[in-house]
Amino acid sequence: MYLVNGYPASRGSWPANKWRTRDGAPVRNADRWKELTGLVNRTGKRFEVRKVQAHKTNPHNRAADKLARASAKVPSDRTASDSKLRRKASPKRLEPGAVKMEGQRMVIHVHKAEYLRVQRCNSYRYSVESEDSPYHQELGRLYATRDITLNPGHRYDVRVNDNTRNPWIEELYGEVLSGDEDGNPVD
Repeated sequence: MYLVNGYPASRGSWPANKWRTRDGAPVRNADRWKELTGLVNRTGKRFEVRKVQAHKTNPHNRAADKLARASAKVPSDRTASDSKLRRKASPKRLEPGAVKMEGQRMVIHVHKAEYLRVQRCNSYRYSVESEDSPYHQELGRLYATRDITLNPGHRYDVRVNDNTRNPWIEELYGEVLSGDEDGNPVD
């Protein structure tokens, strides 16, 4: 369904919007979408993506399953991604929109950092560490310009924008060293 839903936008609105969604957030896997549309363009053939009902009796479904299994066994020359990952401290799961962007200042713990080459920005998965926040321990995703670099496993004091559908770090106040959420050392 990811491919079925995303393919039309990968041929139209996303490239026109510099690989950003309607809300302005970076398109996930933009490099792969670009590669797919480039391959389709080079074939010069009609290419259609649509969902079909799976039936074991359908020879086309069986052939597609066989090709998918064979492809999964072939080693890839592709590197995984330019992301760095740390274990999350929160017991919660990432739910899009769980942390409302209200222009607030908060302390976050970065779990994953990834540079999005196509959009030339950073993407961060994080949890809210500020205990006085209504979003304490909630997980979310934030984007930042290339000059804002955060490391997984570290805590940072940041101010975010006010667009929950397109969450960005507006200002980085600094890293919060071990201690309380204000950065005061704990004895």
